[in-house]
Amino acid sequence: MAPLKPVKKDAFESRVQGILGLAKKILGILNDRQQLPSSVEGELDHAIKRSLPLQVSASLAGQLSALDSVGCDLWNAATKILREEQHEQDIHTKRNDNVRLMVLLRSFAFLLIDSAHRSTSKHSKDQDQRLRNFRVGLKSSRSCLDKDELELALKVLERCAEHVGNAEEASPLVRIATRDDNHSGSSEFDTLTAEYYLLRMMHAWKSQRPDLAEHFFSKFSGCRAANSATLQEKAAQSCYEIGKALSKNKVTESTIKWLERALSALDSCDIEQIGAEAAELRLAISAKFGEYHYGRVYVGLDTNAGQWRIYLLRTQQIQSNMLDSLWRT
Repeated sequence: MAPLKPVKKDAFESRVQGILGLAKKILGILNDRQQLPSSVEGELDHAIKRSLPLQVSASLAGQLSALDSVGCDLWNAATKILREEQHEQDIHTKRNDNVRLMVLLRSFAFLLIDSAHRSTSKHSKDQDQRLRNFRVGLKSSRSCLDKDELELALKVLERCAEHVGNAEEASPLVRIATRDDNHSGSSEFDTLTAEYYLLRMMHAWKSQRPDLAEHFFSKFSGCRAANSATLQEKAAQSCYEIGKALSKNKVTESTIKWLERALSALDSCDIEQIGAEAAELRLAISAKFGEYHYGRVYVGLDTNAGQWRIYLLRTQQIQSNMLDSLWRT
């Protein structure tokens, strides 16, 4: 890469120092257990939109350690606060307003870590570092999606896409299993890649792009790791959310399609591999399926109401088996 011109170099270094200064200021306030001032949200928003991720350049080399260190510390601090708020909502009701701020802060922290990671070949080729950054990026994007911060979620997901691209380029056309596969990071990359496609699917849906949601669902279904119980449960939850939203808008064929995908995802899991939450999700999906069919039968639009009864009976039987299994453990 060509070196930056002197004026641009000075402006870039000033931008890096400004970002590090903001990060250290916020970290100092959090370490002192003080409330962040209201101005911080605007500062974070501006830094993320205007300055991050940082451009890879030679002038950034001397700040890599500082970026990674403060990014990790900010991530841990924001995560700790979010967990505390989840457990103490009744006590700290006022702090619930900080949820968006913490989502911004975690995204800011991830982009700092990502900038440091991309700026050195040592880190970018380190498998453990790549896995860490991929995991952090997915957690950050999921938080953004949960709070409907779609622009921010997309910015983080675009950085995660680089890990997906690198993993797919390194993957052989014909995969040959070896005894060391379980001890390598390849299987975890596969899992993270599948989760990435689920998040892209939800982002596309929330962005009113059903065509892209279909595309990313197809990409997820083609992943090697997609059949794991954990991912199938996440897929069921996502498909259920889409189907539930469609049912409110009375979009017939699409509603049935997404609800059936949700049920199919849970059906593919062994009962012993999933917990009680999956049983509750199955009941919720079946109830929505039945509610939708009953409504259509009532107005004479559906003559196949028996289909939902089959799902419900199957759900009740599976839930009964699951509860028996839980009692025996």
